[in-house]
Amino acid sequence: MNQKGIAPLIIAIVVVVVVVIASVGVYVVIRGGGGGGENNPPSGTYSGGPILIQNDYQFTAANGVVSGSGTVSDPYIIENWAIDARGAYGIDIRGTAAHFVVRNCLIRNSPASTHGGIRISNATNGAVENNVVCENFTDTGHMDMFDSHVHIMSEISISQVIAEMNKAGVGTALLYPIDGDDDSSSLAAMAQYPGRFAAFVDTPDSPEPATWYTEGQSFTASADAQMRTGNFCGIGETNLRYYGGADVIPPPDIYVPPDDPLWLRLVDMAAQYHVPISYHFVPDDDAANAALERMMGHNENATLIWCHLGFNNMTFDRATLNDYLLRYPNLYFDTAGIQNMQNPLSQPNSNWARLASQSDGRLNEEWMQFFKTWNSRIMFSSDAGGGPNGLERWLNYSDNVVSGATPDAIGHWRSLLTNLDSNSARNIMSGNARALILKEQRIPYSYLVQSGGMCYPVSVSSTSSVSGLGFDGSTRTVSFTVADSTGTAGSATVTIPTALCGGNFTARIDGQSVQITEVSNSTYTTISLEYAGGIRTVALSASPT
Repeated sequence: MNQKGIAPLIIAIVVVVVVVIASVGVYVVIRGGGGGGENNPPSGTYSGGPILIQNDYQFTAANGVVSGSGTVSDPYIIENWAIDARGAYGIDIRGTAAHFVVRNCLIRNSPASTHGGIRISNATNGAVENNVVCENFTDTGHMDMFDSHVHIMSEISISQVIAEMNKAGVGTALLYPIDGDDDSSSLAAMAQYPGRFAAFVDTPDSPEPATWYTEGQSFTASADAQMRTGNFCGIGETNLRYYGGADVIPPPDIYVPPDDPLWLRLVDMAAQYHVPISYHFVPDDDAANAALERMMGHNENATLIWCHLGFNNMTFDRATLNDYLLRYPNLYFDTAGIQNMQNPLSQPNSNWARLASQSDGRLNEEWMQFFKTWNSRIMFSSDAGGGPNGLERWLNYSDNVVSGATPDAIGHWRSLLTNLDSNSARNIMSGNARALILKEQRIPYSYLVQSGGMCYPVSVSSTSSVSGLGFDGSTRTVSFTVADSTGTAGSATVTIPTALCGGNFTARIDGQSVQITEVSNSTYTTISLEYAGGIRTVALSASPT
């Protein structure tokens, strides 16, 4: 398996002890827990960016030197800087002979998987002492990805699909058969490559549109038999309202009313087996949309995946998506195929341009906030193998080898999500699919906060979407945002180091005091609280004991 696809995002507090650098080689920071030891912690004067020194003449004040002349008795001193590494090395010194010491520096946003905070390379006389690396950088380039919506097809072999996934760093994919392939194709793929695929029971549109629907009760009996085998993790993707072309011009190529009794039987079946059911539905018709609402409210125990961020090739409406998520706690969205909608905003099929900033290809401000707020309810998906250019989508999964499909589809998503916090990106890229489809336990939200020149880990365990955690040292307050559907009850368990802020805690939700359960020891305080659904701000404040 391609290691890039499974390498975990490393978030660590790093302590750098005194190290003398050899004349040849690379020094990368030592990793450990705690901070500072018996030395003084970094004082944290902000420098504005990374320090790069490539020869002896670059030991200057502009590059962080605060004193010294570079001799044995008077080395250059680089100290007491708080550096935003911006995804690179915070301090990078290469090819020097002068004597220098790097000490008491705080470095943020230097990803461990590619950098590590400080690098000293081919430097004859250098030392590093008592530096701290506080890593919150979102390294999507090395995150595991679970592609929760791909299609297998006769035009491409499963071994070639695996090769494309390996090149793209995709560890697992959810299979939907297409163009005559069926559940047997999914079972064969899972048997050939254990652990790389999951599958839903297919609802076929072949040999005619909505074949499953015309088969009626015989299909539901067959689907139930497939679910009883334990080989399938869900049902779908079912085309309920589908347009085959780039334009949304009624009537659709396929329309099955979402409140039809046969479809509702499948929804109930998914709830019975505690698995998701997924569907394609373009919300372009008021009567059809009303039927969709009746379906989404039909069974509160059913987990619904609305594919293609709901709108597919219809123009996105972020407010509508937000409204659906607030009203339906059993609803999730996948992102299948959006990277293929690359037309300019003035044209149809332009939804990628609505998500991405035109300057850097990352989420624009509005969509970044949406993805952060609802990070536990959105799943990355590519729709490789889908549409009339399905083969080209697979061939360009991580390459640019054919025309007719967006090149490097996976790279588009890795770039798009880089300005999310690492917890939100992890959930969307793999965590949500693993929890929803594979029933894996969710990983707590993990943050590093800075205070007094040190870094401290704060974790939040919650089924809510958690985002925007920060610490205000002046008020000794940890705050963050939670998002759940209205009418539900959310809960969170927060673990805070006593070295960051010990004492008795009080809690406020949107400014209103709420009761908490608090358990403390010499190392951590653990706080549990509950709150009503909606998008809310949680503030936990410590008062000295």
